[in-house]
Amino acid sequence: MKQRERFIDIARGIAMLLVILGHCSLTPDTLKWWLYSFHIPLFFALSGLVFNPEKYVKFKDFLKSRVKSLLIPYFFLSIVLWFITTIVRHNSSFLSREATYVKFIGIFVAHRNSTYYFALWFVLALFLAEILFYFIVKLTKKNVYALIASMIVLSVGGYVLSEHIDGGFYWSVDVVPVACSFLIFGFLLKLWREKSDIALKIWWFPVLCAVNLVFSYLNHRICGRSDLYYTEMGNYFYYMLAALSGIWAVLIFCKFIKKFKVLEFIGKNTLVYYTFHKTFLPSCIDISTELATLGGIFANEYFILALTIVMVCTVLAIMSVSINKCFPFLLGRFARKEKKRALPCV
Repeated sequence: MKQRERFIDIARGIAMLLVILGHCSLTPDTLKWWLYSFHIPLFFALSGLVFNPEKYVKFKDFLKSRVKSLLIPYFFLSIVLWFITTIVRHNSSFLSREATYVKFIGIFVAHRNSTYYFALWFVLALFLAEILFYFIVKLTKKNVYALIASMIVLSVGGYVLSEHIDGGFYWSVDVVPVACSFLIFGFLLKLWREKSDIALKIWWFPVLCAVNLVFSYLNHRICGRSDLYYTEMGNYFYYMLAALSGIWAVLIFCKFIKKFKVLEFIGKNTLVYYTFHKTFLPSCIDISTELATLGGIFANEYFILALTIVMVCTVLAIMSVSINKCFPFLLGRFARKEKKRALPCV
């Protein structure tokens, strides 16, 4: 694999680990307010970083690609998750029929912070943001100044929108402008890298880390925790500076380490990890707490947290391999018809 592809997969893996940490009840609040300043924006920026406008001359080809890679997996994985959480896990009480149906309908309605919401808001936000992003890139013809202007307009517009919409919106439309601004930022970094390798030089790293820490702290101190799920950004300037510097710093770090197979694996399977990590977190917390207590000297919060993350990632790695081998259609991959009969999955 090319080095460029490796560092992007590593960055995706790091972003996914940060999401798991953010959803883990054992994670210290100090760490949470820091990682929430940039971990979801990082996912959006990575999509912009790998976007190739020359690959999709026609919009219908681009739309077909995104439906296959995002929309189809969203529906399939959401239905599997719904089945696990409402039927299998609650089989004894079975919830109520009304609650079960509402959760299923919520997959299609996808209205955040309402009864009619189930999961995977990020995938829908990314799908819609990429459609908007496609037209912006085509209209600006990769003009850097036009792209920067678009990024500013969208981020400001998204911020204003977040101040007036409380409780989310259908298909996370309210997050799309801000998400698209991060896609543009990733694409701008890509254009810069194509002209000069200075963009991801290691000497940027300490400066960007300092900027991220200062402005994420100020935003947290003044406005509380930022969270795109709730469209809570706090102070616009603090949030954007913390997010952009955090994204940039992670990319430099990943480019520097060059190779990390575990993170690369997670990065290639983020859809599976993102879909199911919250399902297994509570059980893994209970098991790791019990094991740490039996271990005596290892019974401290940081060891338990680390053990929980390892356990969750291990379970999800097994799921990822199983889904890729036996049920690739869940990820939008459909085998082409061949003359030879395919071997059964065992």
